[in-house]
Amino acid sequence: MLIYLMLKSLLRNKWNMVKLFLISPVNAVLPVILLSGVIGTNIDKTIILKICLWSCFYFTIFEIISRRMEFFGSEKIQDVLLSRISLHKYNFYQTVAVNILYIPSLLITLYLYNFIFHLNIDFIFAIICAFFVFINNVIVSNIMLAVHLKTQNYFNRFNFGMDIIYIISGVLYPISILPRFLRGVSQLIPITHVISFSEGNVSHIEIAILVFLIMMAFALWNTEKSIKKYILSGGFYG
Repeated sequence: MLIYLMLKSLLRNKWNMVKLFLISPVNAVLPVILLSGVIGTNIDKTIILKICLWSCFYFTIFEIISRRMEFFGSEKIQDVLLSRISLHKYNFYQTVAVNILYIPSLLITLYLYNFIFHLNIDFIFAIICAFFVFINNVIVSNIMLAVHLKTQNYFNRFNFGMDIIYIISGVLYPISILPRFLRGVSQLIPITHVISFSEGNVSHIEIAILVFLIMMAFALWNTEKSIKKYILSGGFYG
């Protein structure tokens, strides 16, 4: 029921739906059409898939954070914090509701790429990748919730963190060209393993699953720690 109510709230903004399912996919494809006409190079479907997965990840988390800031700016936060479990439920259901909208937008974008450039994209594989993006989003959503409960520089930290992750997660270039330290750091980031999987690297899937489990445990622990500080301080930011 809570997922339905959150989804209904998202669907209430009709313009946002037009942007999500029409304008955003067209805006994603149009620059590539123009560049391919000028440069005349072939479009790599693996790169397209990686960029689309990253975009889905970024804009989903952006939407979750925006909604959360709006929600936490109202008196409703007192209802959410009736218990730790209620806050975790709210966070999870909100993440699910946003993903229900953004993952279809990802698939529409991939379909346009596939139709225009004849990329022969495997959509079953793309859906599996999108499912991993969803799991990644649940983890990151929990981490960002913990940050939100502890700091006023919430949105700035989100932007800075996403810029760093974009650089070291292997979206545009191989992780192998990074310094050894950054390669090690990148392996702790769940989206790195999603990007690697989208390239067809399935030999280390066990490591990827282990990283997902460890980071989920870390995210939940960090959120619990932040909730305790929030309750003791009597409100946001003390």
